[in-house]
Amino acid sequence: MNYFSYLKKRFPFYIISGVIFGLAVFALTITHKYNQHASNVLGDMYKVSINKYKVKKQVKELDAGVQYFRQHYKTEVESVNPGNAIFRALDRLEKDLPEATIKVSELKKTGKGTELPVDIEAKMKSYNMIVDYVDYIESFSIPDYEIRHIAISKGQEAKVVLDINGVFLMPPLEGGA
Repeated sequence: MNYFSYLKKRFPFYIISGVIFGLAVFALTITHKYNQHASNVLGDMYKVSINKYKVKKQVKELDAGVQYFRQHYKTEVESVNPGNAIFRALDRLEKDLPEATIKVSELKKTGKGTELPVDIEAKMKSYNMIVDYVDYIESFSIPDYEIRHIAISKGQEAKVVLDINGVFLMPPLEGGA
């Protein structure tokens, strides 16, 4: 019975000590996790501060490139009239392919943008000439020349005729014309 009274007096002390020890372990665990999280955030902030200068440098390079194109090529994509851009490309096509017959249809607006159907027919002297023609026509980017049909046939006097059907396509400008 001697042990029972001893345990009876000490039992609340052991319970309180266990609860305090449990709270201390819980607090240390939370503090350790918070410290790890704070270290990770600090490391991320350091990386962001280092990369901030890299991003600023790249933005300056992009701005310089845009300014170069604006000054040297007089391009303002926001103010481009789709019809004018297509007709300038058509003029360039006619100038660069003088021996070709170019047929143009009506300019129309579609869901893809502004389109001008253009058919090109030319007499070819060699396979390389065919490749050069197609390569040149595919080099248009704004406006794009979208080839819809291409045919190579034998014409009069045993000449090869290249027939390309397609459209000049000017995509719609964001928030503009």
